[in-house]
Amino acid sequence: MDQGQRIIKNSFFVTGGQSLNKIISLVSVPIIARLLGTEGFGAYTLVFSVVMLFSGISDVGLENLTIRDVSRDKNLLNRFLSNSLFLRFFITVIIYFLIILTAKFLNYSEEIFQLIAILGVIIFANFLINTLNAVIISLEKMEISSSILVLQNMINPLTTVIMLYLKFDLRSIFLTIIILNLLLAAIYLFAINKLLLKIKLEIDWKFWKYLLVNALPFAIINILTFVYLYNGVIILSKIQDIETVGIYNAANKLVMAFLFIPSSLIIAFFPAIARQSIEAIKVNVKNSCQYATRALFLIAFPTAIVFTLLSRPIIELLFGKDYLEAAPILVILGWVMFFIFIASPLSLTIINSKFLKKFILLFSAITVFSIFLNIIFILLFNIYGIALSILLTELIRFLSYFIFIRKYLEFKIDLFRILIKPVILGLIVMLIILLFKFMGLNAIITIGLSAILYIILLFLSKEYIFVSLIKKIIKLKSFKSN
Repeated sequence: MDQGQRIIKNSFFVTGGQSLNKIISLVSVPIIARLLGTEGFGAYTLVFSVVMLFSGISDVGLENLTIRDVSRDKNLLNRFLSNSLFLRFFITVIIYFLIILTAKFLNYSEEIFQLIAILGVIIFANFLINTLNAVIISLEKMEISSSILVLQNMINPLTTVIMLYLKFDLRSIFLTIIILNLLLAAIYLFAINKLLLKIKLEIDWKFWKYLLVNALPFAIINILTFVYLYNGVIILSKIQDIETVGIYNAANKLVMAFLFIPSSLIIAFFPAIARQSIEAIKVNVKNSCQYATRALFLIAFPTAIVFTLLSRPIIELLFGKDYLEAAPILVILGWVMFFIFIASPLSLTIINSKFLKKFILLFSAITVFSIFLNIIFILLFNIYGIALSILLTELIRFLSYFIFIRKYLEFKIDLFRILIKPVILGLIVMLIILLFKFMGLNAIITIGLSAILYIILLFLSKEYIFVSLIKKIIKLKSFKSN
């Protein structure tokens, strides 16, 4: 299978798997929110936020390093996998104790502390599954990694929904989730060892040094990313009550469900890009970055408009009247999603450049800025402060990445030229939605008809950007690394 076919196949499986995960999330999260109520949902999402923050940190950059190096040299596969398993196990033990210490330091109620301590065990299943997935992704067998992630992401919401209907408490639900995740991780390890890789366990202490030193930039980025993503919810939980956390996360979880789209693009293309030197393929990387930005803009802009114009009926339809206070938050977070989308190709391009250290300094400054801004805005504007703070931070992040690329990579990206048509198409969609609202159509019909008309507009305007994007990325194979 050639490079182009692999990219198309990888994109299909990654996007398909992520899409299925998010459909499950979109269906299950509102059900969980209704069953738990605002306070219970606040506790549920807060516990997951704390644990997922540390679960992401426990990666310490080894997944990206594995994908990058094994993609270039398949002979390194067993050496990476075996040593990563041992190294990440010891790191995960340390991270689990950090979870306990952090929960104690934040002085949560005894109930929240116990729930965090219980669910924290899930990081052991996550480290094993993610380590195996890094190797599978480097082999570009996305159908396997996507299938496992779908199964893992089905376990948590489906278990929660079923057990809530059966009147179990959160403690019992989290224990069951842990058992099922550990069981899945063990089966995955056994299956890969038996059918695919024949893992030979070995410890190479010198190689551990290589892993830690070379994974450090990825580790720092990973830590910064998860702190950036989750610090707002944790700060909100300390300044406002747990019910406020539940209301905010109703809108937040809905918007986060759409972030699989840019992340799928990155997961699918990263192994192909990792095999190349950005200096050798500078022109094609620049074009691919522009095409990806435009493609994601075409998705994010009309979606943000939908959230802006239909936030109240969307929240009421999905979560019920108890969560209507989340409607203005959904408006703001819709535009947060927009900036996250269009910043994703820029960050991927920078991370794969020779200016990674400069990028880390920039991202560190943005993350620290986000923490202080979250505290100030939450104190000033309560529940709406966190959304406004994140929106301002995302705008600054996008502008910073754009300036970074122009200054250091010397990519002269003409945003006006590549985005003028998508903006016009998005504004037409806005007028269509306003017309449907004036006609009194409900939210589901309005969104459905608007989506159909938008797709027709894309074809009529000959906006074949998604096909062009794949063609541009495929051209990467024509260039040799320096």
